[in-house]
Amino acid sequence: MLRRPGHPLADVRGYVYEHRLVASEKVGRPLRRGEVVHHINGTKTDNRPENIEVLSSITAHRAEHGTNPARRKQGEPNPSVRCACGCRKRFARFDRDNRPRRFITGHNMLVK
Repeated sequence: MLRRPGHPLADVRGYVYEHRLVASEKVGRPLRRGEVVHHINGTKTDNRPENIEVLSSITAHRAEHGTNPARRKQGEPNPSVRCACGCRKRFARFDRDNRPRRFITGHNMLVK
């Protein structure tokens, strides 16, 4: 933590987390409520600007880390699923929040 009294990200004692300060300087504005700082190489003490990335939400951060193996990582393609009943209809495997879609039994064969 760095002492920066009066900074928009400072707590009541005037301290700012270094990674959040570096991230706000990198994007050129104070971080918005809900934005999360991601360390690209996974080392939390490496606060170099090239190792810092600002993500829009905790959901995006979890997707980036792949903490839920059922969800796809941010930026990965969304594979399609073909209906197993033979009707040839296709579905996106994941919804807009990267959660696996729930299909009726027999409608979840992955297309290769």
